[in-house]
Amino acid sequence: MLACTELCSIANVNPSVFRRPAWQGRACGVGLFVASWLTSARSASAQETATAEAPNTEAIDTRPRARIGVVLLPRGATDPSVADSLTELLIATVASRGAMEIVGKEEFQAALGRDDAGTLDCIESDACLGRMGRELGVGELITGTIRVNAEDPDRFRFELYRLDVASGTARGHVSHEIEGGLGNLLGALNTSVEELFVERLDPGAVVLTVSPADATVTLDAFPILGVAGHFRSDFIPPGDHTLVARASGYRLIERVVHVEPGTTLMLDLSLTRRSSTASFSPLTWTLGGTALASLGVAVGLGLSSTARPESAQLTMSETTTYFNARSDEALAANILYGVSAALVLGTVITLILDLSAEETDVIARALGGEVATW
Repeated sequence: MLACTELCSIANVNPSVFRRPAWQGRACGVGLFVASWLTSARSASAQETATAEAPNTEAIDTRPRARIGVVLLPRGATDPSVADSLTELLIATVASRGAMEIVGKEEFQAALGRDDAGTLDCIESDACLGRMGRELGVGELITGTIRVNAEDPDRFRFELYRLDVASGTARGHVSHEIEGGLGNLLGALNTSVEELFVERLDPGAVVLTVSPADATVTLDAFPILGVAGHFRSDFIPPGDHTLVARASGYRLIERVVHVEPGTTLMLDLSLTRRSSTASFSPLTWTLGGTALASLGVAVGLGLSSTARPESAQLTMSETTTYFNARSDEALAANILYGVSAALVLGTVITLILDLSAEETDVIARALGGEVATW
């Protein structure tokens, strides 16, 4: 039992509190793992110290180190010594993320003046948590609980929270139920720290008032439910989204809206009634008129090219000149037929665009080709 005692003493675990052999093995397992971890951490720290003592011409980072608290508390029948040892592992894992100053459980409870139960009550109280944060100069607190299953000592459940001390809000939350003994527990606890520091953006919301009241609205092609022209959509991922409002007899509106994290975007939209008579662009009128004029001239030249001489008493030279002129008219007519066909095609294209413009009111045309962002 001497080796077990030594290992447990390294990890601040008292093996005498465990009356069952299974618990003694568990305490030593925690001590062995944490001792190994802390030894590696101390070696890395020693290397960093040696490197720092060596001559270095690079600029020294003098920025203040962030202070973060780390407290893991026992639940149920879990022995406090096990929670304390796991707290040491948690501290080492958090410290490995970068330059920061760690405030441990002992310092937190010394300033608070309470035991584990009182510490848990303080963490659950925004007022107490804020007061302790100011007193210890802590901006964030990594805290949680560890519980051993009363019926199966190889099953554990732990929850970890990354709390903003000033507001009491959770920036991260991890909950795991572990089976298979200490090895799985320690591995899960280690990797859970990375999950706590994954930045999560709060979803936003969009609130719309649309006229007319029978309009329908879609956001990224998904319908938004509404009543009498009032619409609301929650849990929208932050970023840009395409909003479309339409109603029968009105020109639809399409806009790109920007939703900020944790905010509600409020919009008032009024659809424009569609004109009863189609309005065509000047380009459409120009192309159409030119196409008709070209076609008319082409038809005239074509008819002229088929004309016969009025007099049969023409010399050979006059006959040759006459038919050469008709041939030139036929050539010009064919060219104008081709030009008028191209102009008709252009007229059809612009006509389609004009009719589409009657159906769609895209803000991009009013802003030089850029879609409006709200």
